[in-house]
Amino acid sequence: MTADDTPCQIPKGEYAQVRISGFGYGDDALEQGISQVKLSLNIASDIAQNMKDLRNKISFDVMVFTREEDYLCYVQAVALLYKDNQRVPCDFIYNKEVFRENIYSLDIQDDQFLVKGVKGQQHSYIIDNTDYPEVVLDPMYIVKPPTGDPNVDNQFIKVTTQMTYTSNDKYYAWTMVFVVVLGVLGILLLCSLICYMRYRCIYNRYTNERRELKLKLMQIRDHEYTNFLRMESLIIENMRSNSLRAR
Repeated sequence: MTADDTPCQIPKGEYAQVRISGFGYGDDALEQGISQVKLSLNIASDIAQNMKDLRNKISFDVMVFTREEDYLCYVQAVALLYKDNQRVPCDFIYNKEVFRENIYSLDIQDDQFLVKGVKGQQHSYIIDNTDYPEVVLDPMYIVKPPTGDPNVDNQFIKVTTQMTYTSNDKYYAWTMVFVVVLGVLGILLLCSLICYMRYRCIYNRYTNERRELKLKLMQIRDHEYTNFLRMESLIIENMRSNSLRAR
């Protein structure tokens, strides 16, 4: 699932929340641990829109909340700032992993957004266009009123999200194991065929040599038998001639 370059216009003194939720209950492949859901999120400044007026701020602030109490503290602090002009400090403003100031783009990659052990998850990001927490970090900071020009006051943001339902690393690992095993078996089969063809050629060569040798022996035996018959015939003729002479 993909949502490309969704425009977001944030007025001065307000904030926008990007909340991504995922639930994988009832998914057999996910519950068996052979699939997972990957999350890709990009929050970027709309440079073309923000550059229409040089007074506009190109960078923006983002709060990456992982704790509910930090989010509630932020909402309460912003409300009290613009309603009662109270400057309420929150712990997260000193945490750079939560409060990311003056950035042009934020890329979030979560390859295990939904896995076998995590079937439900939610990410929350606040795109801030208020004077908080600058009023707390700088005691001399003066809250700036809106100019009335949307091109100056508003913050223009593009949000791109992508969720990918895919096989997990375990599935890929087993697939690679089976591929390697099949490759080894294929190589062994090829080697067996090569050995078979080689020994078959050797056997055929020995068979031909044996056949030739047998033919030669048969020729030798036939020649000896012919000579034996000739000798016997000569002996018989000599015996006949001797008998006639004796008479």
